Amino acid sequence: MTNANYILGTVEYVTMEIECTTPGFVFTPADWSAVVTLVSLDDVFDDDAAPSIWSPAYLEEVGGKNYAKVLLGDDPDLTPGRYRMLVRLTKTVGGTEIPLLRARGEVLVEVG
Repeated sequence: MTNANYILGTVEYVTMEIECTTPGFVFTPADWSAVVTLVSLDDVFDDDAAPSIWSPAYLEEVGGKNYAKVLLGDDPDLTPGRYRMLVRLTKTVGGTEIPLLRARGEVLVEVG
């Protein structure tokens, strides 16, 4: 499990390990593009509800684990709290999208 801290008002990267919950699904970060969103631990994510802020993320593999690295600071509605990160992957060739993945752990957003 990875946890990350983010201070509101800063522009910094948050890196979280991606948890692959689809049995047998293995991906090579170079073959996919990703966007992420933060969802409050108190909320249930509904993809059809009001739009969330989706931010482009970098994918990287370190020691056999896949990570999403996102630059936070673009979401004006982000408030202090505890969040989980959801990851949407799209195949760079062909545009195939897979079900949402989640990051292990949580993101703690605090006031600086």
